[in-house]
Amino acid sequence: MGVAFVSVSDSIDLSTAAGRALAGMLSVFAAFERDLIIERTRLGMQHAKKHGTRSGKPIGRPVVAAARAVEVRALNAAGHTIVNAELIVTQVPSVLPI
Repeated sequence: MGVAFVSVSDSIDLSTAAGRALAGMLSVFAAFERDLIIERTRLGMQHAKKHGTRSGKPIGRPVVAAARAVEVRALNAAGHTIVNAELIVTQVPSVLPI
């Protein structure tokens, strides 16, 4: 056909062996970068799903806060004030020996 691509601004001449090799390497690195982006996105989505989020941000209240709220309400129903119950829930686990 006698037609070849020559990029003057990037110094790529696809009519030569060196130009075709350079174009091949550029396409390999582009595919590699795309695969890395896909891999990171999948890992991020798995991490988000595992931690109950969609995009890294908590959906509504975090699971830990909801569990803590249940404990505080139970202590409040048992006669503790809300402030005292919150202190018990947040500080007692760190004081108890493991």
